[in-house]
Amino acid sequence: MKTSNPYHRIQISKANTIKVNSIRDINKFLSLQFERSIYRFILISEAHLMNETSQNALLKNLEEPPEEVIFMLTTPYPNHLRETIRSRCWSMYFNPLSVSELTDILVEYYGIEKSLAEEVSVFSDGSVTTAIELLENDFRVLKDKTINFLRYSLGKKFHSAYQEISDILKDADPSRLKFFIQMIIIWLNDLQRFRTSNGNIFYSDYKETLEKFNNKFPHSNISEVVFKLDYLSSLIQNNINPNLLAANLIFNISLLTKQSI
Repeated sequence: MKTSNPYHRIQISKANTIKVNSIRDINKFLSLQFERSIYRFILISEAHLMNETSQNALLKNLEEPPEEVIFMLTTPYPNHLRETIRSRCWSMYFNPLSVSELTDILVEYYGIEKSLAEEVSVFSDGSVTTAIELLENDFRVLKDKTINFLRYSLGKKFHSAYQEISDILKDADPSRLKFFIQMIIIWLNDLQRFRTSNGNIFYSDYKETLEKFNNKFPHSNISEVVFKLDYLSSLIQNNINPNLLAANLIFNISLLTKQSI
């Protein structure tokens, strides 16, 4: 019964847009009766994923909001929302959680073993959602695969590099592939920090990989490769061919062995 469980979640697995049917489902939810509830809250996570039709449908609710209903839209990209939606919302900005705060939340509320919570928190950019998604994607396995993929790509063992990523490609899960690319970018950013002795290193347990690479290729153009990988990551939502993406990843990482002075 809705009175015993007032939380109604609408989620479509692997969706990369919020379509109008989901907004219509919200309207159906609002039509239900809640005898014991004074207020009802509608939380739209990743609101920037709403397409134009969805935003138009939501706008009708925001123009004439139902009584005792509060809409909350969360997004790191508010400019992707229509101005007519943003003008009807009260903007609130939240700072990322610290590593220690995020660790405590994962341990206390999600039952994550402390050492794993500490490890994943470093890579989660202060977000509980990102931390949970990384854990759901076998974070430690993903981390090891990242290092092996880098070693093979930099060593020009291209077949081995492809084998390391092949199971991620077979999953056909865009979020896992995006996490994998992000883990590579984090390692490259670590390399920048290692060179300049500026900031903490995320891959602290793989520091030797940074030392070995920097000793061998001290003048590689890291920024250019990071830019290219970030662009490849943006293509995932456009259904780029996975094998083509893998080939481009391997090729661009191998460019790091080309010295730039």
